[in-house]
Amino acid sequence: MGNAKRDLKLFKFYNEAGDKYPSTELNYKAASALARKRFLCSLLQQNRRALTLDIGCSDGLYKPYIRNHVGLDIALARLKKFTGRRVWAIAEHLPFKKRVFNRIFMSELLEHTWKRKQILNECHRVLKSKGILIISVPFGKRLFHIQTNWDALEKYGVAYCPYVHGHFTKKYTRNLMKQSKFRIILLKMIKSRKGGNKFLIVKARKVI
Repeated sequence: MGNAKRDLKLFKFYNEAGDKYPSTELNYKAASALARKRFLCSLLQQNRRALTLDIGCSDGLYKPYIRNHVGLDIALARLKKFTGRRVWAIAEHLPFKKRVFNRIFMSELLEHTWKRKQILNECHRVLKSKGILIISVPFGKRLFHIQTNWDALEKYGVAYCPYVHGHFTKKYTRNLMKQSKFRIILLKMIKSRKGGNKFLIVKARKVI
């Protein structure tokens, strides 16, 4: 399958998922998710005036914590609920010139794609010199990837489509950042006292 056909399939799938699956409502009920959100918000509130690209912005969950904000998402149905500057695109091909943004934010995106290096290379390209990248990904002691159909999506009437999900180890995350020319400033594991999933939060700086 060519790149154009793959991209079209992704657009179609995520638009349907964004329209039918209440991801924001469901994903932030767990204690671990709330702990992650609180920590991410504390990072985003640092230098709130920085021009920030929010990749995978959905309907704008983190927008209140970013004053100078551009949202980007593949799911048009979800993006239509976003108020403010918004762009319909995929992270693998960011429709911006070089060195535009002071900061890029991605929450729970990289685990859903095999093209992580390509996405991070694009982030490096559109970030200004010494720009900041903030990401969050699921943590696992062992790196593993699953490509499957998520039952939760079918429950809400989303058509069958391969669904990618992965967990990141600290070692893999460090190597991925280094290969993509980012220097890690902060690498923190977030978990709730009540248990549940664990997440890695990364704050890194672009290096030339």
